[in-house]
Amino acid sequence: VDLSQGEPLLNYLRYLLGNESIQSCADVVQYCGSLTKMPEFSVDGGKGWSARMLCSETCGCNNPGGEFINVQGCPYLDGECRHVDTFAEYQSSGLCLEKSVETLKDFAPWKEWIKAIRAYGMEPSDALGDKEEALILAQSMEDNGCG
Repeated sequence: VDLSQGEPLLNYLRYLLGNESIQSCADVVQYCGSLTKMPEFSVDGGKGWSARMLCSETCGCNNPGGEFINVQGCPYLDGECRHVDTFAEYQSSGLCLEKSVETLKDFAPWKEWIKAIRAYGMEPSDALGDKEEALILAQSMEDNGCG
């Protein structure tokens, strides 16, 4: 459920993202995958976390196997997402089958996960650790799949 479909949370979202022209959660999709280093909100100033928290449906929080690997801010555990029918459907219908490397190379969520991990590794912020390992992991995922 997107929380910021009305006032005052929409105003709060505008404030957090520094953009007064935001009219709905559809306007914040670009922030859904943004990297927020917690707890200090470094790297992106908390924009990704805020977008996921207040626009959780738009940001795909209701799909635990979706394209966004960075889910900080998604109200998962005891939060709203866990009680949404689509979340439960994805969770109960998900089969844990290892896909071949060839299949994964065409699987949109897998490609987005690699992209997000690679972006982490290339982030110029000094607030993040293990960036070299993130780049190695992204390349290994691309070359070898899950294996």
